[in-house]
Amino acid sequence: MYIPTNNKVLVSCESSQKDYVLIGESIFKTANLYEQNYRIKSPTICTVIEGNELVHENDALICHHHLFYTPSPYHLYDNIFSIPFSKVLFAKILQNGSLLPICGNVLGNRINKVYDIPAINPETYNDRLFITHSGYTKYSNGQIIFTRPSACYDIVYNWNNEQKTVTKVSEDMVCAIAK
Repeated sequence: MYIPTNNKVLVSCESSQKDYVLIGESIFKTANLYEQNYRIKSPTICTVIEGNELVHENDALICHHHLFYTPSPYHLYDNIFSIPFSKVLFAKILQNGSLLPICGNVLGNRINKVYDIPAINPETYNDRLFITHSGYTKYSNGQIIFTRPSACYDIVYNWNNEQKTVTKVSEDMVCAIAK
């Protein structure tokens, strides 16, 4: 076994099973989609082998997909990777299927644009977010944040046969908070 160093965590990631994990008796599955404008993430799920104070053994994490392509600089052997504990780790999947943002990420909902005439398919802003899960950041749930254009990414997942979408942004992409 290996011990991760330099602010990394040791994880396992099966390339054939990187889009779902069994939590209790429920399946948590991510949608591996790409949209024309690349605003939908293609996240990968991995399992912690050796963590730190925030992520522990057997925790399931949603991570950026580029960490696990081989040859990867983080690949140790078989399906074992030593990955940086940084903003490329989006969230921890909790036992109830909800997401806890980690590593300076916040989760929330995109804000619809408002028009004088109601839109059939409302558009959303690409630079603002209503925070639903502030994680370990200085921001608070319920705040509206303004971000760098196109800094927000959607994570689409299925929990208990219900499709959900949450929007992720890294706190270093936040430009302002609405009063």
